[in-house]
Parts: sequence; structure tokens; C-alpha cells
Amino acid sequence: MPGVIGDEVLDGGLGVLSSQASQMFLCNAEPTTFAEASSTYKMGVATNPAGPTLFGPPSAGSPSGRKVTSLTALGTFTADGTASWWAACSTTSLLARAPMLEPAACAIGQGWAVNGVSVAIP
Repeated sequence: MPGVIGDEVLDGGLGVLSSQASQMFLCNAEPTTFAEASSTYKMGVATNPAGPTLFGPPSAGSPSGRKVTSLTALGTFTADGTASWWAACSTTSLLARAPMLEPAACAIGQGWAVNGVSVAIP
């Protein structure tokens, strides 16, 4: 039988998002590095206007595990095209990424908002 990791350990990993993720990029392909998220595939970037980070503290996941959920972030598209991935980053590192549930059409200068994106450890 595999071992079980306690909430404190899971929270330690997720806490990096809570304390360091300061920007969320929308990308037109899957970014695997900070450079790809912030430049190569970047369609736009959002930040939290109310504070320095994008995610709240770790909490209980559903039906199990732990998660962090994004706070409201506002951004502007910097390229035309279709965004299909999001990437949460610190000022120097790619911290989390996932495909968008629905790709978004992007137009330069168009505003966008994100709220309630969850990252979970089962």
C-alpha cells in the first residue's frame, strides 16, 4: 500500500503558488519554461491589482487533497490569436500551467480577467 502525504506537506508545495505567483500568462501553446510563457507563446498577462500574488492560501480540495485558488487578476492581450493555455509564474519561474477549458480569442489591447482558477494536489 502506498504511503499518505499529510496536508502540511501538500500545503508546502502549494504555498509556493500562494507566495510567489505574481503573474498569469495566457499562451497560444503549452509553455514548458518561463521564457516560453512570458515571451514565445504569450498572448497576454494578468496581475492581481489588490496585491502581490495571484493565489489564496492552500485549502481542502474536493473530494480530497489540497488546492489553491486564484484571486481576481486583470490583464490585457498583447497579441492577436487564440489562447489555449494559462501559466502561473513568479518574476523568474514557471510555477504551474494547464490547458484552458475553452480557448479564448485574443485581440491586441482587449482586456481580460481571471478568477477562481484552481491548482490541486489529489
